[in-house]
Amino acid sequence: MMIKMNESFIVTVCILAIFLIMSVFSFWILKRKEPMHFYTGSKVDSNTITDIKKYNRANAIMWFLFGAMYLLALPFILFGYLDAALIFLFVISFGGCFSLPRIYNYIRVKYQHK
Repeated sequence: MMIKMNESFIVTVCILAIFLIMSVFSFWILKRKEPMHFYTGSKVDSNTITDIKKYNRANAIMWFLFGAMYLLALPFILFGYLDAALIFLFVISFGGCFSLPRIYNYIRVKYQHK
């Protein structure tokens, strides 16, 4: 039982750390004066975006909600279902690999000059 508690504590700390990192990252995106990019090394030309503030706000919301989804695993841990929580975290992470680029492309196209 003690090992299970330690594992639960470690997973909970990791979940809270991910949420905190995503929250800080989202706040940083909101404060940016230039458009936020998605891929490492890529740049979004500010001349191609209609409203940079709204564009960055949409990106910040996307990242914040992705981080907040990790918090949904906490009830599993609270009720002793650590394995279910880990599966849920895997599904969120794996799903993010496919959904985040699609959401970002939707945001980019929405705020791009036509």
